[in-house]
Amino acid sequence: MAESLISTAIAAGARFGNYILRELIGRGGFAEVWKAFHHEQEHREVAIKIVIDPEFRKQLASEAKLPPLKHERIVPIIDSDTRFAEIPYVVMPHYSGGTLKDLIAANPNGLPEDRVEQILTDILSALSEAHDKGIIHRDLKPSNILLDEAGRAHISDFGLSRNLNAAEISQSMVQSASMTADAASRIVGTLAYMAPELCDGHPAGKSSDVFSLGIMLFEMLAGHRPFGVQKPSDCRDRLKKGPLWDELYSRACHSPSRRYSGVGSMLTALHSMLQQLTVEKLPMGGVSAGNLLPQRRECLQGDRVPSEEGRVDSRLPNKFGFYYYRYLTFPHGLVHLLC
Repeated sequence: MAESLISTAIAAGARFGNYILRELIGRGGFAEVWKAFHHEQEHREVAIKIVIDPEFRKQLASEAKLPPLKHERIVPIIDSDTRFAEIPYVVMPHYSGGTLKDLIAANPNGLPEDRVEQILTDILSALSEAHDKGIIHRDLKPSNILLDEAGRAHISDFGLSRNLNAAEISQSMVQSASMTADAASRIVGTLAYMAPELCDGHPAGKSSDVFSLGIMLFEMLAGHRPFGVQKPSDCRDRLKKGPLWDELYSRACHSPSRRYSGVGSMLTALHSMLQQLTVEKLPMGGVSAGNLLPQRRECLQGDRVPSEEGRVDSRLPNKFGFYYYRYLTFPHGLVHLLC
C-alpha cells in the first residue's frame, strides 16, 4: 500500500523541494531518477533521486550525511531531504553525456585507448581524493560513472554510498546484488565488480575499490567483463598499449596482498607506464624534423654535438640563426642536449 502511494506521488509535474519533475530517466528496485528543473529557473536542469522502497526510506532517514567531497570529478549533492520529507530525495547536477555503461554498450569492441586513458585518469583522480578522506565507494561500476558534454567522467553516489550502508543504490538505478540478512550488514555492492574477499566477510577498503576499477578497465578495453584468466590484450587485437593495460588490470585484480594498495599507487603506475611508452617511441637515429622541440637557444655558428653513436655532427641553424635542442637516445640512456 505504501509503495503504491509513493508511486502515485511521483509523476511529471510533482514538486520536491524547489524542484519540479520533468522526465523519468532511470528506475531501480530502490529508487527512481528524474530530470527536473528549479521552480524559479526552468533552464536550471538537475537530476533528482527519489526513494520508492519503504524499507529503504527508513534506513536512509536514520543515516548521517557524509562531509561533502569537493572534487571536479565527483558528482556533488546540491540539495536533499532524507529525514523529514514524506518521500526522501537527493538533488544532483544533470549530466547530458549519459553513463560509462551506455558508452561501453555503444562500443562493443572496446573504447579507443586514449579515451580509456582519460576516463581512467578522471576516476583515479576523484577516487584518490575520496580515499584520502577515508571514504570508500564500495559500488564502483560503469553505471555509476557519469559523463558530461565534453566526455569527462564523474563518479556518482559519493554522498550516499557510506551513508546508505547496506542499502546502497546506484545513480543509474541498477539494483545492487542481494545478500543474506546476516551478510547484508557487512557486504554491499554489485557482485560482478566486487572484490572476492568481500564475499568471505572481509571489510571493504581502498583495495576493494581498486579491484572494482580493474574490472571496469577491462570492460572499457574489451567491451565486456573478463572471463577466467583473460587479459585485455587477449580479447582485443592491436592494442597499442597492450602490455600497459595488461599490467594495470592484473595488478588491480590480483589477490589483496599483491594488488595496488590504493588508487594513488595505481595512478602513479599509470603515469609511469605512459611516460615509459613515450620515451620508447622516440627515434633512435639522428635528428628528424618531426622530433624537434619548438624551444630554441642561441648558438655559435660552429657548434657541434655528438651523434647517437658518438660521431660528431654539425648542427645547421635555421633562418633566424637559432638552433633547436632536442632529446637524443644514446645507447646508455636518454640525454637532453642543449646548444
